[in-house]
Amino acid sequence: MFVQIHTLRDYSTALPNRGQDGLAKRTVYGGIERQRISSQSFKAALRDNLTLVRTKDGRIVGDTMKDLARSLGLDMSVRSALIGELKLVPKLVAQKLSEADAKAWSDAIMGLWRREGAKLEADTPIVIGEKEIAALADACISLDQAKKRPEELRKLFDSARELNKASPKAQKAVESMRAVASNAGLDGALFGRFATGIAVNNVDSAVHVAHLVTVHPLFSVTDFFSVQDLLKTGQGEDRGGSHINTAELTSGLFYGYVVVDVGQLSTNFADLDKEQRAGITAWLVRAVAQVEPAAKLGSTAPYSGLRELMVEVGRRQPRSLVGAFERPVEATQDRTVSEEARHRLEAHASEMDALMGAPEYRSSLRQHAKGPLPAVEAISDEVAEKLATLAA
Repeated sequence: MFVQIHTLRDYSTALPNRGQDGLAKRTVYGGIERQRISSQSFKAALRDNLTLVRTKDGRIVGDTMKDLARSLGLDMSVRSALIGELKLVPKLVAQKLSEADAKAWSDAIMGLWRREGAKLEADTPIVIGEKEIAALADACISLDQAKKRPEELRKLFDSARELNKASPKAQKAVESMRAVASNAGLDGALFGRFATGIAVNNVDSAVHVAHLVTVHPLFSVTDFFSVQDLLKTGQGEDRGGSHINTAELTSGLFYGYVVVDVGQLSTNFADLDKEQRAGITAWLVRAVAQVEPAAKLGSTAPYSGLRELMVEVGRRQPRSLVGAFERPVEATQDRTVSEEARHRLEAHASEMDALMGAPEYRSSLRQHAKGPLPAVEAISDEVAEKLATLAA
């Protein structure tokens, strides 16, 4: 079962996502250079947004990912290169290990995140759940009490013979380390994680996010700006001015595409019931509609206008509808760019139905615009109900 979320959102004179060169990110599609917003920046916006709210019992309540995790009794994951130093070591010291021993065990644990002999860059973040961190710390304490040393840890993982020779307490500690993948944290379970080592398991992503691309060619301007200096009152060309520079600004209507693999969601959240898993998907619909993967907030106020949101639920293989925009969209005598894009999106969905089969459910935002709830909340609730029905 898959839930597909299609969006059209526009920005005017902004730069929502830029590359290392400071310019708008780009891609080529249909032989045309387009503007791009990276999937990484969009997923970061989903994880980190602090302002999402929804209506509940006539009240406005928090609807961030942290609020969702709290309602499900889950933790968030920690994404950092400093987990050993700032998370594991303090937990081990709190359990009466010396600072030196705690550092040694922490280094040994972090070493298990990579293949033996492979270097982990100091600024390379890893993703690990809060409960995993606690479980790894407890396992280290158990191994230390079993008279094992940090340098023996990899052998215990690599060699069944070495593990079998260890005490029952040490064997149990190692097995507990291998069993913590279910505690990867809400965002780790949703977006997955990759580990080249042996301490923790990979988690396959249940949410697949495409890069957002404009439905038309890249439109950009170069903005010249200066910074005012109130103390420069003398004569000369720079009177009253200080730093000067240029920045690229763009305007664009972006197509976005997100897929929720409901089967993988069930695997990653095996301890939750079907209503809770449907609730996670409903939250994703609301969040995808509202989050802003936007830079330059102070100078461009890049809060997009959501021009369309279409949700599909079904058992068939997911398929993007970006093909609707292979030929760049232009305004017509009767339609604006966004209106023409909505028309193209609906027409292409019908075409794909004929070619590949229709989903069991499809709905768009405007079909829910006249109810008691905001349309984005109404459609997300309907998706949850549909998932619960189809999963029955």
